[in-house]
Amino acid sequence: MLVSFLFVLLTVYGFGLFCPVPRAGLGVRLTFGWSTLVVLLSLGQALLGLPIRAWSFAVAGMALAGFAWGRKRLSLPEDRKNPAAVLIVLAAIVLAVGSDTYRPVAWDELSNWMYVTRQAVIADRMFGPDLLYTAPGYTFGWSLLMAYPQALFSEFDAGRSFPPIVV
Repeated sequence: MLVSFLFVLLTVYGFGLFCPVPRAGLGVRLTFGWSTLVVLLSLGQALLGLPIRAWSFAVAGMALAGFAWGRKRLSLPEDRKNPAAVLIVLAAIVLAVGSDTYRPVAWDELSNWMYVTRQAVIADRMFGPDLLYTAPGYTFGWSLLMAYPQALFSEFDAGRSFPPIVV
């Protein structure tokens, strides 16, 4: 889970460095990065119909470009005082020393999203006649976000889809 957490965090932070607001605080940059990630993942599937895994790597490459683009804003002095920095460190510690498993239960809301995510990761696409959804009215951005860290691995593991929710 820690690898997935760091993958998502670095992507969000990389996109956050593209934030057009001068001297934007860490919270603003992370929110901008998170929103950019969800929009790009959604556009890749809804508009372009690209394979999830290939598009996830392309999105990660775009986020990596953010580090070159915003290198002057990598660490502003006031970022260390931001609560987001503390929460990120705490989440990383919990994931590093905690259990490396996640067990969804049938009645929780996350299980529904995980079901859709699992289908999408295995099929490498979000839409198709062979993909069944238990709640088709839900937007697919959340499931795509949960599928994003799965691109690093060859097999599906529900625990890897949990970190995007934490970030």
